[in-house]
Amino acid sequence: MGSETGMTNMAKGTADITRGAASDTTSAFPFVRVVVVNWNQWRTTVGTLQALERIEYPRFEVVVVDNGSSDDSADRLAAWLASRPGMSLTRLPENRGFAGGVNAGILAGMARAAETARADYFWLLNNDAVPEPSALGHLVMALEQDSSAAAAGSLILYADAPSLVWAAGGDIVPWWGITRH
Repeated sequence: MGSETGMTNMAKGTADITRGAASDTTSAFPFVRVVVVNWNQWRTTVGTLQALERIEYPRFEVVVVDNGSSDDSADRLAAWLASRPGMSLTRLPENRGFAGGVNAGILAGMARAAETARADYFWLLNNDAVPEPSALGHLVMALEQDSSAAAAGSLILYADAPSLVWAAGGDIVPWWGITRH
C-alpha cells in the first residue's frame, strides 16, 4: 500500500453532537473536528498538520492524539502545536491502536465543545495524509446535500506516484459490520 495523499473517512457526528452556535459570519458552515493519530512519527504528523493549515474551509479545529509514543513525538508535537490556535494535543499513556486513538480524539473534541462549538462532523485523517486545500469543503458539501449519508471519503492517491489511485470510495456492509474498498 502507498502513503495517503488524500483523506480518509469523515464520519458524520452522532445524535448527541448538535450544530454549533457561533456568532460570526462563518456560523452558517457546519463545524468540523479533525482527528489525527500519531505514534512515533512526529515529523510525518507535522506534514499533515501543515497541510491542514492550508485548508480553505472556515470552521474546523484539529485534535492530535499522541498514541503512547515511545520516542519524543509527544513533546515535539506539543512544542509545534503551542503557537497554533485551533490545534490541540491529547496524550495517551499507552498505544491503544488506531481505533482507540481515534476514539480518544473524538472524546477530546466533544469535551472541547464547551469552549468552542459542538462538532457537526468528525474528519478522521491519517497522519501521513496531505489533503488538498479544498478537500474538507467538498466533503462537508457532499454530506450536507445528502441527509442519508453517514460518511464521506475522497480519492486517495499514492504519495510517490500521485497519478495512481490507491482508493476511490468503498462500501459498508452494516449487517456484517465490515467495510471494503
